[in-house]
Amino acid sequence: MKKQFLIVMFFIASLPAMRAQNNDLASLNEALTQKQYPGDPAAEAAILSDVGRSFFESGDEGFSLYFERKTRVKIYKKAGLKWGEIEIPFYFANEGIERIYDIIGATYNLEDGIVKSTPLAIDKKLEEKVDKNWRIMKFAMPNVKVSSVIDVSYKISSPYLFNLRSWDFQYKIPIKYSEYRTCMNPFYEYIYILQGTNQLSGFNSFVDPGMSRHFGGIEYHDMIYEFIMKDVPAFRDETFISSANDYMIKLNFQLSKIHYPTGGERKIMSTWENLVKEMLGSDGYAGYLSDAEKKAKAIVDTMKFRSTDPLEKAKAIERYIKDNFSWNGDVTKFPDSSLKELLKTKRGNSAQINLFLIGMLKAAGIETSPVLLSTRGHGKIFSDYPFLHFFNYVIAMAKVGEDLIPLDATDPLSNFMEIPPVCFNDKGLLLKKENAQWITINNPGLSNSTYVLDLQPDPIKENVSGKIKIETTGYDALKLREQYQSNFKQFKSDILPSTLTLADSIKTNNLSQYEKSFEVNFGANTPLEKVEDKLIISPFCNLSITENPLKGVSRSYPIDMNYKKEKKYIATIQIPKGYKVFSKPEDLKLSNNLGAISFTTEIIDNQTVKIIGSYKFNNDVINADQYYELKGFFNKIVDKFNEKVICIKG
Repeated sequence: MKKQFLIVMFFIASLPAMRAQNNDLASLNEALTQKQYPGDPAAEAAILSDVGRSFFESGDEGFSLYFERKTRVKIYKKAGLKWGEIEIPFYFANEGIERIYDIIGATYNLEDGIVKSTPLAIDKKLEEKVDKNWRIMKFAMPNVKVSSVIDVSYKISSPYLFNLRSWDFQYKIPIKYSEYRTCMNPFYEYIYILQGTNQLSGFNSFVDPGMSRHFGGIEYHDMIYEFIMKDVPAFRDETFISSANDYMIKLNFQLSKIHYPTGGERKIMSTWENLVKEMLGSDGYAGYLSDAEKKAKAIVDTMKFRSTDPLEKAKAIERYIKDNFSWNGDVTKFPDSSLKELLKTKRGNSAQINLFLIGMLKAAGIETSPVLLSTRGHGKIFSDYPFLHFFNYVIAMAKVGEDLIPLDATDPLSNFMEIPPVCFNDKGLLLKKENAQWITINNPGLSNSTYVLDLQPDPIKENVSGKIKIETTGYDALKLREQYQSNFKQFKSDILPSTLTLADSIKTNNLSQYEKSFEVNFGANTPLEKVEDKLIISPFCNLSITENPLKGVSRSYPIDMNYKKEKKYIATIQIPKGYKVFSKPEDLKLSNNLGAISFTTEIIDNQTVKIIGSYKFNNDVINADQYYELKGFFNKIVDKFNEKVICIKG
C-alpha cells in the first residue's frame, strides 16, 4: 500500500521543530527543597513533569493501542495533598475492557537532609463507575506530606482504536514541563484538535529511525509526533463557567479514517448530514421512535385534552410523562432497553423518556424531532468535526405554528418548556431527514427571585426581627423546589445567610403548582448594630450578594450564567419609637448593555422606610472582553445593596 498517512493538524503550520528536552527539569533534591512554585507562590502543588506516549502493536487479531505515562508532582501546601490521590480513567464495552498495568510509584520526603523514599504498594484501590462505558481506578500515594515529591507511572492497553488518549496540558495547578508523543502507523488516520491555545512550546514530527514494521504484507515505519508545552500556568476558574474542561489547554484525538492493507478504506468522519441520516436510520432511533409513536397512539386517544390547541396538547402530554414515568438518573443519547421495558417499569434513562415524549407528541399530530446536544460539563461541540461522541443527551423539539419548542420530560418538578439547565451549552443538532440544522439551546425567558422583608429593629433586645418571603419563578423556582424536596438542609443553608437565625418554621406555597411562582415564607432574627446613640440597619439582611463573584484581573473565556436572572429586594423597616432616620442610601438608576440596576429609598412617614432594589442581566452568556465592565457592574450591586440605614435618637 503506497498511501501516505495523513494527519490533519491546522494549528502546527508555523511551529518550530523541537525535540523534547528534559535538561531544564529540577532535580529531585531541588524539588524537595523548593518552598513555593516560581512565578506562582499561591500554587498548592505543581506538576514538574508529565510525559506520555501512545503507540500501536500488532497481534493475531490486528492492532491494539497502548498508552504510557510518567508524572512527577510537588506538594507545596496542605490543600495540595489531594494531588497524592491518583485517578486513572479506563474504557470498557462489549469488545472488552482496557487493562491498566505496571503501576509504579514512590513518594519522596526530605528528612534531616536525607531523601527518604516510600514506594507505592497498591494494596487498596477502588474502581468507580462514571457512566455506561467509563470507570476510574483510584489509589493513594503513600506518606504524602507538605513538601513531598510524588512520582507515578502506569501503562494501559486497549482494544479500542478510536480511543487514542487525549492529553491535558493544563490543570488547576501549574505545569513545568509536559510532553506527549504519538507513534502513528499508516493504517489509522486521526484528526488532532488543539483547545485553549493556538501555539505549543514545541512540536516535532519525524519518521521512526528504528527497525521497520510489518502488517498485512505492508512494510512501514511509525511516524512520530511530539507535542510539548512548558511553564503552563494554573487554570484559575471562577464562577459562571459551563465547564473548566472546555477552556483548559488540551489535545484531543478523533479517529477519522481506517486504511486496510488490501487498499480499501473506511471513513469514520463523514458529514453532519450523513450523521443525521445514520442516526435516524439506526435501530436505536428509527425503530424506537416508530414503536413509540404506535404505542403512544393508544394512550393519546384516551387523554381528555382541555383544548384542541397544539400548545395545550403538548403541555398535557409532557406533564403526563413527567407524572407517570421516572428518570433513573442515566444521562445518555441512546435507549439502553426496549420500549416494552419502559412501559412496563415506568422508569428509564433520559433518552428513553424523551424519545417516548417525541412519540407521544407525534401521535397527537404535533411535528417533533430529536435534538442531540452536549450537557454542561460534558464539553463543547466542535462543529467543524462531525463526530457522534460529542453528544451525550437528547431532547424533543416540537414545532407549534412557526415556533420551535424545546421539551424534556425527565424532571417532574419542572414547568412546561423548562428543559434541564445543564442542557444550556451553546447548541444542539436537530435530527431531520432534510438536512443537518443547528439549534441554539438557551432559555429566552427571565428567571426571577423577589425578596420581601418586613423588619422590626428593637434597640432594647439589640436585634432585628423580620418576616421574609422569597418568591421565585423559572429556573430559580426549579432549583429551590428540587432542594426543598431532596436536601432540606442544603435548602435552608442556601436561603439563610449566616447572619440570619430562623425564628419559626419554613412554609412554602405552590410546591406542586409548577406553572406558578414558588414561595418560601419564614421569620428570622439578626443582630442589630448599635454605635452610641445610632442604630445601623442592613435593609436586605445579607440576602443580596455581599461580595463580587468575579475575582480575577482578567478572563479569556466567556462568563456563562446558565440562564438570564433578575433579583429584586423590597424591605420595609419600622423605625423604633424615639428614633428617626439620620441617613439612608441614595437612589440609583443604571442601564447599559450588560443589564440594569434600580435602587430607591422612600421615607413613607416618620416611622417607616421602604427600600426597593433590583438588578438584572440582559444575557446569559457574556463575552470575555466585557469582563472588566461586568466586574464593575457587580461592584456597584455589592456596594449599593449593602448600604445601611442609620437612625439616631431624636
